This record gives sequence, structure tokens and C-alpha cells, in this order.
Amino acid sequence: MKTTSTIKELKVTEQGNVKLLLEVELSDFSQLNIAELFSKKDVDALLGNSKIEEKKAPKPAKNDLKKLRGIGVKLEQFLNGQGIKSYEQLTQISYKEMREMLDEGELYIIDPSDWAEQARELMK
Repeated sequence: MKTTSTIKELKVTEQGNVKLLLEVELSDFSQLNIAELFSKKDVDALLGNSKIEEKKAPKPAKNDLKKLRGIGVKLEQFLNGQGIKSYEQLTQISYKEMREMLDEGELYIIDPSDWAEQARELMK
């Protein structure tokens, strides 16, 4: 079903909302008028008059990764540079992904096999 719509009328109410009268054409129907209430911010966003605010995921808390066996100052700096700054992030990355990251950094001797388990314990 093909749907097209045009804005027929905009009215600002006393409450600061905008009454938007849309004229909608549907391929199966002749015409249908739809009246909706939107906030002014919503209408501005719809019309491109304002920036749409992106909801950003909260950044995970930065934890002291040096508390994990096998991680010292330099390795913590390396992990932070790779975007790993929290225990939670360490629990979510697979061993294979961590191994590849360490290999790319030429840290072949490091063994991350129990970091996720250690991080889980520290999160309790």
C-alpha cells in the first residue's frame, strides 16, 4: 500500500503543543485527514527545523584494570587505547577477540584467558 502525506495545517496550542493536520493519500482510499498532537520539538524535528538529539549510550565506568592478575600499567594503557576501560567490557569480549587485539599490539606473551572471570568477581 503506497502512502503519501503532506502537512496541510500547523497550529500551536496554548500548552505549547502543535496541532498538525496531515493530508494523507492512500492508494486504496481517496483521501484521509488525520489530526495529531505533537510537541513543538517533535514538529521542528519533523520539519527539519532543529537538530534531532541522539540518545547516546552511557559510557561504562572506568575501572582499575590493574587489579586483574597479568595487567600492569602499560597493558592497562594499551587496553584503554583499544576502548576497554571497564570490568564489564572485559566480560563481554571473547577470548578470541582479546587474543587478536593483543596479537595486533604485538603482546604475544600475555594470557587473557581468565580476565573475564576475574572481572566478574571484581564486579560483585
